[in-house]
Amino acid sequence: MTYDEVIAKALNGRSVYAVAKEWKIPQKTFDRYCNGERLPDYDTALRLARAAGVSEGEMLVLLAREERTKKPKLSYNAAFADVAQSVEQLIRNQ
Repeated sequence: MTYDEVIAKALNGRSVYAVAKEWKIPQKTFDRYCNGERLPDYDTALRLARAAGVSEGEMLVLLAREERTKKPKLSYNAAFADVAQSVEQLIRNQ
């Protein structure tokens, strides 16, 4: 199951507005969770898991996967190399 599928199952045909109101979560915040713009806090993640009928452990794995796809990956480039070289020279000159 994917994060998007959990969201769909948790909504169960209801609107984002209706679920946000029921769970007492700001609608805009919940909309961001549903659109994948932001990952839910722990409490909301547990509610989503329960509403979708998935285990808490499975939800944790899904969130970890989703987070990995959202975070930009740092790449080692010339700018980092220049900084590293400068730091090494400072250390040697002490």
